[in-house]
Amino acid sequence: MFDLLDGLAMLAGLASTAYGAWIAAQGVFLDEPRADSLSGTNWDSNPHLKAMLLEQSAKAKRGLIWIAVGTVIQMIATAMPMASKLLS
Repeated sequence: MFDLLDGLAMLAGLASTAYGAWIAAQGVFLDEPRADSLSGTNWDSNPHLKAMLLEQSAKAKRGLIWIAVGTVIQMIATAMPMASKLLS
């Protein structure tokens, strides 16, 4: 019984990690209009800042994808022994 509870706790923790990574990454996700507004001034825009903001956003998205994939793999690996115990 404790093995099942341990597994459920681990799954909940991994799910929380994935959700937390998603929430944290939302702060740096940018689209082109948002980058325009952040990098602009009243008179002109700053194309270098815009490019850097978009590059930072793209890197954050790629990092989040890798974090999410790793977390899902860990969840599957944790769930497989639990499923075999439940089915036997």
